Amino acid sequence: MSLPQIPSIDAILAAYRTGRLQVKQGIVSYWVHRKQLSDLKPLDVNDVIKAASESDGDKECFWVEEPLPLCPSIAQVAVV
Repeated sequence: MSLPQIPSIDAILAAYRTGRLQVKQGIVSYWVHRKQLSDLKPLDVNDVIKAASESDGDKECFWVEEPLPLCPSIAQVAVV
């Protein structure tokens, strides 16, 4: 089973850990092969299509990161 997005997910997690990437509702970033393709910006379908088409033709590795704040009730359940 191949999971081509894993390298980008690892890079995204590292960016969160270092503070280079932060949770901001409605703001996304585009990633492929561990590289962030764009600055943080509001989600726009045309931007997604453009970034995906410029991702070296490897759409299996393309990732849109849209962080969502934790719901307090979910966070409480996760802590318990």
